[in-house]
Amino acid sequence: MLQVLPLAARRPRLWLAAPLALLLGCGLAASVSALLPIAVAAHADSEPQAEALAANAMWWGALATGRQASVAAMLAPEFQSVRTDGVAYDRSDYLAAGLPRVAAVPDFRGMTATRNGDLLVTRYTATVRAAGSGAGVSETPRLTVFRHQGGAWLVVADADLA
Repeated sequence: MLQVLPLAARRPRLWLAAPLALLLGCGLAASVSALLPIAVAAHADSEPQAEALAANAMWWGALATGRQASVAAMLAPEFQSVRTDGVAYDRSDYLAAGLPRVAAVPDFRGMTATRNGDLLVTRYTATVRAAGSGAGVSETPRLTVFRHQGGAWLVVADADLA
């Protein structure tokens, strides 16, 4: 038969309180410390993505202006560009060859970015709307590398893979 004692007659089991508090405290600390690297990694991953979108928007925005001075301001002195047909440019050749004519900043899809110090490497597909006569839309895989200098992202390398 089950006997129910009045509350006053029950003896608290204080000897369990300390080990239980220690166990719960360690479990909580372990849970928080286990989750901390995940939170830091998520922040680290989201920061290059946001920087990549912003840097590419500035780069393509400069191209969309059609002004050589705007594009030149974004090109690092060591700039290199290559296309799938093998045509390649350094900074001065790129500026002398005539700028690509784009109507607006393209839509970016599949943006992947990595950052190491002042370097930002971006890989993405751009939906480019050409400007001028015969304007069309093209999907072009790209690899664009930026270097952060003086508070701005400069384009170090750009590969058009279409």
